[in-house]
Amino acid sequence: MSAQAALAPALLCAWPAFAEGGELYPAADCAALWFGYGDYAAVSAFLDGQQAAYDKANAFRAAAIRLTGDAEAVEAHIARWRPDMALMMEAYIGHADRSSREIFERLSDTCKDFARTQPETRLLQ
Repeated sequence: MSAQAALAPALLCAWPAFAEGGELYPAADCAALWFGYGDYAAVSAFLDGQQAAYDKANAFRAAAIRLTGDAEAVEAHIARWRPDMALMMEAYIGHADRSSREIFERLSDTCKDFARTQPETRLLQ
């Protein structure tokens, strides 16, 4: 089983822990998502928007740090999830994995809703 094929079940199992990050949810989760997206876009022939993704990630990171007051915890959370988010994007885009697409869509929708309420992210497209 490839790493991408194994990722979707692993993310589905981890999703409750990821989404229950307390103060870190959803801002730090959204930062991890967009950093992972950007990382995959940097190496993918199928995806672009690397800089825009990193801009979003940095805005969500700033919101997470402001909301938690704990830059170290935010950075650790992002570092923990960023590689998984890049693999999720590879599974979704590169391998048409339905579960990964669904996870991306749910988290992306959560991020859009959250972004509207924070000064750092309100103007994101």
